[in-house]
Amino acid sequence: MENQMNDYEQKKRAILKQRAKLLAKKPIVAEASGRIIEGLEFVLANEHYLISSNFVSEVSKINTITPLPLTPDFLMGIINLRGKILVVIDIKSFLDLPSAGITDLNKIIIVEDKGIEFCILADEIVGSREVNLDSLQKNSEQEKKINSDFIAGVTKDLLIVLNVERLIHDERLVIN
Repeated sequence: MENQMNDYEQKKRAILKQRAKLLAKKPIVAEASGRIIEGLEFVLANEHYLISSNFVSEVSKINTITPLPLTPDFLMGIINLRGKILVVIDIKSFLDLPSAGITDLNKIIIVEDKGIEFCILADEIVGSREVNLDSLQKNSEQEKKINSDFIAGVTKDLLIVLNVERLIHDERLVIN
């Protein structure tokens, strides 16, 4: 019985070692000559979007949102995230996309740049993804649906890459 246990442990270790080697390999980039960004893919109104991971500090579940009176429609309110008070933006409203209301699946993406930090509502978080910036299409149908000032481009599989820097520093979102 002890001999079987030893064989089992050796097989288990061999499998784990093989998996570790596979995970340790660097991914091969198909178009090494292009500018590649890694970003966070998420869903808004049944469309897939990407935010550069340089601007994403965290993804979290929605806590209780405290509404703020006399603010624009796209400003959902504020949340307390581990003692930090953050503004929550309904990006669908900000970009004039159809809204389906808040569901149990909604998450917030905390974005940050140069001291400006706020939360963006997302219908669903898909995960991390790499995109070649040189392969982005301009003037696509997806881009025409929303304000193109905030669109860096659209991939062949219709992933909309947001220009987060412009979004973060838009005068409607910056409060002095």
